[in-house]
Amino acid sequence: MRALLLTISFLLFFCRAANAQQALLWIPADDSDKGEVLDLLETGKDLKLTAALGSLPKPLEEKAKKLSANGRLEPTLRAQGDPILPLFYYPGEQSVSWRNKPSTPIASNDQYFLALRLTQAKDAHIKTFTLPPQGLVNPPGGFLADYLPLAKALGLSWTAMGPAVSTAASVFEFGGFYAIPFIKYSSQPAPGAALTFTVFDETLPGEQAETRRGLLSFLKTKPDGGWLTVSQALKLATSTSASAAELTAALPWSGDYTPWAAAPAQTGALSALAKTRSDLMRYLNEKQGDYKAARDAFEAYFAAEDTQRLARLASADSDLNREAETETQNSLSDVYRLMKKNPPVWLFSGLAGALDNEVAQDKLSVIVDTAGFRAVNSSRTPELPARSPELSKDSDPYKVWKLAAFETALGKTDTVFKFYPLQTDNSQRSDAGFSYARFDLYIDINHRPRAGSTKLLAGADGRLFPDNAWDYALKVSPGVAAFYLATHKGPKLLGQAAARLENGAVTVRAPKTLFGGNPLSWGYAAMMLAPEGGDKYFITDYIAADFSNGYFYALKLR
Repeated sequence: MRALLLTISFLLFFCRAANAQQALLWIPADDSDKGEVLDLLETGKDLKLTAALGSLPKPLEEKAKKLSANGRLEPTLRAQGDPILPLFYYPGEQSVSWRNKPSTPIASNDQYFLALRLTQAKDAHIKTFTLPPQGLVNPPGGFLADYLPLAKALGLSWTAMGPAVSTAASVFEFGGFYAIPFIKYSSQPAPGAALTFTVFDETLPGEQAETRRGLLSFLKTKPDGGWLTVSQALKLATSTSASAAELTAALPWSGDYTPWAAAPAQTGALSALAKTRSDLMRYLNEKQGDYKAARDAFEAYFAAEDTQRLARLASADSDLNREAETETQNSLSDVYRLMKKNPPVWLFSGLAGALDNEVAQDKLSVIVDTAGFRAVNSSRTPELPARSPELSKDSDPYKVWKLAAFETALGKTDTVFKFYPLQTDNSQRSDAGFSYARFDLYIDINHRPRAGSTKLLAGADGRLFPDNAWDYALKVSPGVAAFYLATHKGPKLLGQAAARLENGAVTVRAPKTLFGGNPLSWGYAAMMLAPEGGDKYFITDYIAADFSNGYFYALKLR
C-alpha cells in the first residue's frame, strides 16, 4: 500500500511539474550507484542536472568531467564526508534547532573550521573538474550568515538552502551572492508555469532508495519549459534583496536537525567533536600555526565528522547504535594519538555522558574587592603531557596538573600573585615546596590591540588574542620567579623574586613599583605547565576568559 501511494504521489508531482522549467539539484549518498544517474544523463541528450557529487571512482570521474564540459552537468562544491556545517560549527544559533536541544550551547561558533572545510572542498573540486564551482551545497540545506563573506572570497555565486517563508521560485540576493531556496521533491507544491528549484537529497536518513526512485522517474519526464542547471536558472529567476538575519531564519529542507542531534548520544557526540576541535587548535598553536605539521591530526578529525554515523547513533537497532558509538570513540582517539596526547577520560565514558559532563561542569568564577581578586577555575579536566614527569606515588596527575585558582592580593608595598594547584607534588624535595610545575602569568595593562606581545614565553607554545597582547609576564619555576616586559625585540627581563609554596599556593611577591597602574583594571591569563623534555613545556590548564580558535583570551575584571 505504501509503495502504491508513493507511486501515485510521484505521478501527480511529475504531471504538475512538467509545465515548468526545471532546475534539479541531486545530492547522491556517498555509497550509492552514481553511475546509474550519470548514464541516464549521458543518453538523454536534452537532460541537464546540477549535482553535488562528492568523491567519485576514476571511470565515473572521467564521465562526469565530460558531461560537465558539454554543459549537461553542473558539479557543485560539497565538503567531503558531508559535515553538517551549521550543526557542527554553529550549534548555538537559534536557527540550528532540533528536538530536545539543550539550553546551554554545546560549543561557540567556529569560523576557522568552517573556512577550512570550505577551502579544502574547493581545492578538491578544482583538482577533479579543473574549473572552480559556482554553487555551495551542504545537506540538509541549512544557512549561516558566515557563508556570505567566505563564499564570496572563494569565488562562489550561490548556495542551496531550505525553503523560505515565500515560494520556491524566490531567490535571495545579498551583495552579489545568491541564496536559493530548494523544495524537497516529495513536498513540492504544484508549480504551474513558474521556475522551480527542486532538491533530491539521498543523504537524508532513511530516504535514500525512495529519493533515487523519484529522481530517475523525474528525469524520464519532459517539462515544457526544458531542463536547466541551477546556475542557468539563476539568470532567469527573480531575486529579492535580503539581510543575513532574514536568510539565517530559513529552515533546512529536512525541517530541522533532529535526525542528527536529538538522541543523547548524538548531542554528546557533537559536544565531543567540539572539545576535540578545541584541543586541535591548541595543538596547532604548539606547532606555531604550521598546518602542514598538524595536518595528520586534522585529517583524522575530519574523518570523525561522519554524518551518516552520527545519524546511526539514534538507531533503534542497539547493535548499530553501539557500533556507531565505538567507531566515533575510536576515530577521536586516533586524533589524540596523532597529537601525541592521551585520549581524555570523558571520551570513553559514553557519548551521552560527554554532554552531561559538559553541562554539569561549573564555570570560571571571579571575586573582586578592593584588596584584590580571586579567580576559581572551572572543573575542566587538565591535559596531561605525553611524557609526564614521574610524580610521587600518592600524587594524582589529574589533580597535580590542575590549576584550581589564581589570586592577586594588593599590599601597601607589593603585589602578591598566588597560583593554587589542586594537589601539590614535591617528588624532587625542592626547598620551594613544589617540583616540576611552571606557572606563567600574562598581563595586559593597556588593552590596546597588538600593543605588546601575543607569543608566550620561551618553552611554551601558544598565542594570546591580538587584542589581549601582554605587556608584562611572570614565569614561575620551583624557587624562582622572573618578571618580563614585552618589547619589539622580545621579552626583556625586569627582575626576579622568590617563588615558594605557602598555604597551598605557589606564591610570588612583586614590588608595587614594578608595574605601576591599578591591577584591578588589567587583563590576566594564568597557565600551568609541565616539562616535556629539554626546554619544552606543555600547558596542562589555564585560567582565562576563553580559549578558542587557537587563542587565549585575557580575563578582564571590569
